[in-house]
Amino acid sequence: MTVNRGPSVEGAANDVEALPLIQPTDGLAAHLGLGSAEDADDVTRVLSARWDTGRLFVDLVLAGGSEQTLFIEAVADGVQGFAQSDTLAISYTGSSLDAAFADCLKQVMESLGDSDLAALETNYPRDWSPVPKQGTPALNRPGRPLLPETNVQGLPALLGLAGPDGDFSTTQIVGAEWWGEELVIELDGPDFQPFAVVLEPKREDRTGYCSSEHMLFCYEGESIDEDQGRVVLKLAENNPDLTLDALREAFTYVPRVIQQVGKDYTEEDGMSVCGATPADPGAGDDGVTRAWRGKRQWYRFVCSKEISRNVMRSVDLMQSGIFVEHGDIECRFAMPTQRRGVPSFVNYPWKTEKRKLDTAQIDGRQGVTDNVMDSSDVGISFGFLTNLDDADVVLGGTPKLEEMLDAVHDKYPNVPIHFNCTCPPIVIADEVNLVLQNFEEKHEAPVVFTTQDPGSPIGDFSKVLEVAHAGSEFRPTDANGVNLVGFTLGADHDDLVDLLQSTGIRVNVSIIPHNNGELLQRYADASVQVFFPNGPWMRLYSNAFGDLPQKSVHAGPPFGIEGTRAWLKNVAKEFGREDAVDSVVDARLHSMKAEWDALSEEAQKCRLGFVLDRDDLDRLTTPVRNMGIPIFTMLDEMGFGIDVLCYTDKDEDLQYCRETLSGLEHGGEKHTAVAFTEQEELSSLLENGEFAAVFSEYFYDWRLTQAGKAQFHMAHFEKGLAGAIQSMERLVNICQLPFYRRYRRYLKRHV
Repeated sequence: MTVNRGPSVEGAANDVEALPLIQPTDGLAAHLGLGSAEDADDVTRVLSARWDTGRLFVDLVLAGGSEQTLFIEAVADGVQGFAQSDTLAISYTGSSLDAAFADCLKQVMESLGDSDLAALETNYPRDWSPVPKQGTPALNRPGRPLLPETNVQGLPALLGLAGPDGDFSTTQIVGAEWWGEELVIELDGPDFQPFAVVLEPKREDRTGYCSSEHMLFCYEGESIDEDQGRVVLKLAENNPDLTLDALREAFTYVPRVIQQVGKDYTEEDGMSVCGATPADPGAGDDGVTRAWRGKRQWYRFVCSKEISRNVMRSVDLMQSGIFVEHGDIECRFAMPTQRRGVPSFVNYPWKTEKRKLDTAQIDGRQGVTDNVMDSSDVGISFGFLTNLDDADVVLGGTPKLEEMLDAVHDKYPNVPIHFNCTCPPIVIADEVNLVLQNFEEKHEAPVVFTTQDPGSPIGDFSKVLEVAHAGSEFRPTDANGVNLVGFTLGADHDDLVDLLQSTGIRVNVSIIPHNNGELLQRYADASVQVFFPNGPWMRLYSNAFGDLPQKSVHAGPPFGIEGTRAWLKNVAKEFGREDAVDSVVDARLHSMKAEWDALSEEAQKCRLGFVLDRDDLDRLTTPVRNMGIPIFTMLDEMGFGIDVLCYTDKDEDLQYCRETLSGLEHGGEKHTAVAFTEQEELSSLLENGEFAAVFSEYFYDWRLTQAGKAQFHMAHFEKGLAGAIQSMERLVNICQLPFYRRYRRYLKRHV
């Protein structure tokens, strides 16, 4: 989302002339004694500027052509600048300072004289807005977007507001984003400044700006003005019965990456929510692969941080090009390797070893068991690396980069290039952009540039898709054709395809996490696109497919018997074929009834354990946060007993866990939850628990082996009806495996 939207706000419909969307810097440049962006190259020029947390950052191009950034702040205790007056201190970004830039800083300090921050704001306001025609009231527009561009889905209809493309004469929802159980919604309108309202469930320990029966209505930031306050009050008044479930149904639950990796947010992170309390303060980032002997590692069995850090490994970005990286080889080991045949620290959900052992068959046909995600093997897909050494860090790595790109072009002039720049070249200020720009001019295929921004791979993958279908006309030719997006290949995928075909729906293409040119060319033939409910891929879905004319469907997670039936009905409804679903599913269930009943009888004799804190429980019970897998629902449907060991000293957390389990179809007395707070308690519970296996996303978990327990994880679960049987058979076999119980005394860890 771009707050300064140009024509949509200041366009012809409002009888206002087209206005610049970038804040002019001419006045600031004159105040600093520098040239403006349009001046000749032989003077130091101001390119852009921005206010951030009380500092004014100014991007410059020096007379010699190099780009630098300085920042100016008020003098205060502890502030030490390169140069300073009685009121202002001037500093620079980066780790080194050459003579030309030092002279520039001195010149700026001299030009500032006795100025203070207020004088700078006069020449470069914090809340700048385009100046409309005389007589037209001006709104101060923030200098930064509040939320990323997003499809707000069903929120406008639910809340009674206009959408991003609606009439600007009324309040619009222009962006939305989930923060755990808090929904941040950016609002814009004709008579108030854009701001973000925050909706969250009512709780005894929280207060909001106002409230309804079930929800608190809060806002982002330290304060809101009177006009914004009226908007919040009216929103609450018009939605007295609003619930969290209704919001999640209207807007797919996709937690921010910052929350998926367990990072606490506070005012210092730029997110201060009225009435909201940061969760688990001071917990720290101590995942097993991020820190030695972290204080929480002893009770962590869920690897949310590690999975989120590597989630783009689950997308096949490399199939249609060559990977070229500028950096040092050590960067390749920032996280544990995922190379085939090499043990990993983490049981990633997209790993494929278990499929290769299963040789699963459905209806007598061999399934597609060689999952495309094996392209994550770095030994196969790594491509070219400059491999910077100490000398390159001192002298610069640009020559190595130019030499490598020339070699790649000579050998592969027509092959797309995926270029990744790691951190060291940025730190040592290599001219990567200039080199890559020159390379793009001569290379005869697209070049995609990936940075270390966490969202960059998603954006770059979207660019690959855009290039592939550039110029294509998306005119569906098959009214009964559907594209499956985000459904990994395998025997379970083939089962879903068979079910769709049995209801009269043809699968046109299945794309993401795999892709190739042929699939992209055929994508336009279908009239509907169905997305797999995987939160980390939602942004990719939106960027790559959100603007296409096909009807977009989020049909839920196709796992287990009832989950698959519901998914199939949701897809079939788009084609008017939902009445055919029950007969198709019932016929398939009849053919597999004997096998299901036999396995379910064995499953009812088994119990499975989980060691979780509240956030882990929320992840595992929210499919979109859990790679789409409703793990507790599936286990309950199969007949397994569930025992949760809950790390907490709060009665409400334990009660929440028990309520979650009792909400399952066969909950109540069948499933249990018990709290613990000490490591010795956990060891005793693991050793004496009735469960035969415990959920753990760590590859070799000695806490389980020394307790005589087997291990299971998310990669054991498959989609579809046949996938449900396959999943149950695996889990029953794991529970019945006597190895760990029999040899536990030999499997203890000796430290």
